[in-house]
Amino acid sequence: MSESTLGDVMGYIRYDGTQVQFDDRLLTHLQIVIVQKFQREQSFLMSWKDSPVTGDGRASIWLTPNIPIYFKFLGGRMPTISRVWLEALATSADSSTGLIVTAEDGRVAYSTSDHDFLGSYS
Repeated sequence: MSESTLGDVMGYIRYDGTQVQFDDRLLTHLQIVIVQKFQREQSFLMSWKDSPVTGDGRASIWLTPNIPIYFKFLGGRMPTISRVWLEALATSADSSTGLIVTAEDGRVAYSTSDHDFLGSYS
């Protein structure tokens, strides 16, 4: 498994013309945190590391409940939810730095590149 992925199944978030791919389990945790923020009508910054394949840079996007967001999960099963991980992501989302996308172990998580994404299913 490469450092840019956390599991076998990759889904994505599509928001205002931007599409970012993450492991389905991470994406599920992000969906819960993002939806909770939007239900409270809160906007916030979300940041992550890009896949090393695409340059290993960092990226951020301003999320606001006024713009539709689309979550696509490519796995058929609901992943196990970690309450501790959810709390860490929610705390991050409420901070002045915004939601820093992290893996369950607390390290900054990578998005997957199109190459990683397509390679998983070819």
